[in-house]
Amino acid sequence: FRWLVHIATDASDHSSQSKRALLAGLPRLAPFLGPERSFHLLPMLLAFLNDRDWELRAALCRALPTVCASSGRAATERFVVPLIETALADACDGVAADALGCLVALAGTALLSRVSMLGTDVAGGDPARPKSGRRRRGLLRSVCPLLRSPSGLVRGRAVSFVLACWSVLDDADAAVSVALLAPSLRYRPVDRASPDELEACLREPEEDACAMDD
Repeated sequence: FRWLVHIATDASDHSSQSKRALLAGLPRLAPFLGPERSFHLLPMLLAFLNDRDWELRAALCRALPTVCASSGRAATERFVVPLIETALADACDGVAADALGCLVALAGTALLSRVSMLGTDVAGGDPARPKSGRRRRGLLRSVCPLLRSPSGLVRGRAVSFVLACWSVLDDADAAVSVALLAPSLRYRPVDRASPDELEACLREPEEDACAMDD
């Protein structure tokens, strides 16, 4: 475990390649690390999102679902989700696309709560967790502008995330979620729309679509 920590915390100018190799090996390493060590490694890995190397930032987004599966939902929602939300606004489309891919994987493995997807104002508090006073914007609201991204890759991943949320939300929540997407829709999609049906509803891409509102 020490050598993993050494690689993850290496601040030298030439550390990106070894860090990307570490991330590529996480699917094989995570089962042996177990929940406790994965939890301790997680903050070190999340620091990669501050690196100047966009390929490292993108590689982290691709690798995070594996670590999250070992760390559990509580750690995922507390530490990972807020930082992945910031990665959605990355200046590099490749990073934003992989951040969306990460969210798709997290939604598909039940690591996102309905509060994380819909936001506190829509979903209310999570009865399984004590009240912390921290309000959540909601990932669907954060992803909404990316449905109009000039990048076809980003736009397609954003559609995939919306559909992944709809697949785990009940009918009432899925219907309510459409209102969160309204700024990017020309008209309301059919219930449980297919990818093609949802894409047909979208407004035209905008050059500043990746700018996220507060």
